[in-house]
Amino acid sequence: VQKTQNTWTGVFLHGVINGPSFIAIALGII
Repeated sequence: VQKTQNTWTGVFLHGVINGPSFIAIALGII
């Protein structure tokens, strides 16, 4: 259960952090 929770937490954080960051970098490069 803890492993699954950590996995979903990692996916969630990755989406929240990497999403806007990727867009910001993309707009910055363009």
